[in-house]
Amino acid sequence: MSDNEKQYDEDTLDLVFGKSSSGSTPERRAATSSYRWVRSQDMLALDSPKATGLKMSSVEALETFGFDVLLKCIEDAGVCICRLDEPAASLRRVRERLGYSQEKLAELAEVNVAGVRDAENARTKTSMDILVPICIALMINPLEISFRSFE
Repeated sequence: MSDNEKQYDEDTLDLVFGKSSSGSTPERRAATSSYRWVRSQDMLALDSPKATGLKMSSVEALETFGFDVLLKCIEDAGVCICRLDEPAASLRRVRERLGYSQEKLAELAEVNVAGVRDAENARTKTSMDILVPICIALMINPLEISFRSFE
């Protein structure tokens, strides 16, 4: 059964999108929700005044991660959205597939080479301020990095 065919109870939709949102589907609720989401290299959470990272609307979060991930995020006060080797593995694969050196990617992304090296190192957490321009230079949707593997 796809997300479009599932039935969602009002309490669950209220939990994920807020009581002020309206509609009987996640898509309609997301479109009317005032909730904002924030993601880091490896986590997704509801936005807060002190949160740093890539901010997105409920529509963007729903389209990128799906309802089940958003619900788990609310229930767990944040959720890990990636494998341990991501986004490093995908960034390296795409860069190599495009034939870019780390230096060329740094130039295209307007970041320093150390930022590219850190982003491609699975043991290093890289800020979204570095990841977003790298993703753009590699033609990867920055919202999806770490969540989807790019072959």
